[in-house]
Amino acid sequence: MNRNDILSTAGETLAYAEDYLDTRIELIKLNVAEKGAQSGASVLAIAIVGTIALFALGCFTIALSIWLGSLVSSMALGFVIVGFIYVVIAVLLFLMRETLLAAPILRALITQLFKSN
Repeated sequence: MNRNDILSTAGETLAYAEDYLDTRIELIKLNVAEKGAQSGASVLAIAIVGTIALFALGCFTIALSIWLGSLVSSMALGFVIVGFIYVVIAVLLFLMRETLLAAPILRALITQLFKSN
């Protein structure tokens, strides 16, 4: 092989390497966009379901408060009892936030980001 053939081959190899790198970068961009879209769709779905669940919880809260109020003959006391129940639940969730909230959310997020299609 003469020098021109070697330079020509090296130039072609360099062009192929540049094309390969450009293709890999585009593939990584597409994968990141896909994972972002999937995560965004999951968050949106959870937000919609969570909103509906909050409306249902509100209705059940009012019903429970009225029912307890009729049992204790004081509507205000019924609402206070239900409010106290929510305070107890909030304190328990705060005390166990790492095991009940943070770890499962982080695990679900990592699973979503790294699952293969």
